[in-house]
Amino acid sequence: MAGSKLSQKQEVFCISYAKHGNATRAYKEAYNAENMKPATIYVKACELLKNGKIEVRLKELNKMAVSDAVMTKQEALQLLSVKARIRITDVCDFKQEQVGNDEEGNPVFQTVWTMKNAEDIDPAVAACIKSVTVTKTGPKIELYDANASAKLLADMLGWNAPVESNVNSEVRVKNEWNIHPTQAVVRDDQQS
Repeated sequence: MAGSKLSQKQEVFCISYAKHGNATRAYKEAYNAENMKPATIYVKACELLKNGKIEVRLKELNKMAVSDAVMTKQEALQLLSVKARIRITDVCDFKQEQVGNDEEGNPVFQTVWTMKNAEDIDPAVAACIKSVTVTKTGPKIELYDANASAKLLADMLGWNAPVESNVNSEVRVKNEWNIHPTQAVVRDDQQS
């Protein structure tokens, strides 16, 4: 429908109501309500909500919002793929710096790392950062487990080889009365 049967103001009302869930606010955004009393705005907004065309449009907008909010299988696969490929060098830079000299005058080097600026990190890569904490020895960056993500991908796509299961088992029944298995057992409730 995409609002084709609604006026422009009704469409604005529907979009605002779907966004905020407040009919009075939606009415104020869609219509010229500056000189109207709050009670009048409320009544007009309630009347709009009872309009059949508006009810249909609100259901459409709600359905669209729900379907947009739910992750698709393709999106899940893409997210897991990024997490499986993530490397610490995607979020940090490493370099060797001279930190001094030893007793003999030889240079002493140390590996120094810095986290990249937030604007230099791809948003998909940033989503792979599990946590950043400050410790006594400096910042600690934890990424989501790439191997776990690869395993989930393998499970979702059926890449794993089939696992053979042996379900053959033998059931033994204890023969407390020493009755031969071919003999019929008659219960009291079956006797005539």
